[in-house]
Amino acid sequence: MWQEFKEIAIKNKGKLTGILTGFIVSIIYLWLGFIKGTFVVICIGVGFFIGKRFDDDKDFMESLKNLLKSKDF
Repeated sequence: MWQEFKEIAIKNKGKLTGILTGFIVSIIYLWLGFIKGTFVVICIGVGFFIGKRFDDDKDFMESLKNLLKSKDF
């Protein structure tokens, strides 16, 4: 049974990740409200972005400069 679940989860890991993310975000919104929940979700996204840059051995400040210079505000 667990082996079958593992195989299905591996084949559909994008869908599973999306479902879990949506569930967690909805719990955050129900628990904190929209404004506070949005702030928490943004902080998580920024933390993920910074962590990914460190994992990829990229300079964070250089990535931030490239991101800001490439956008037309």
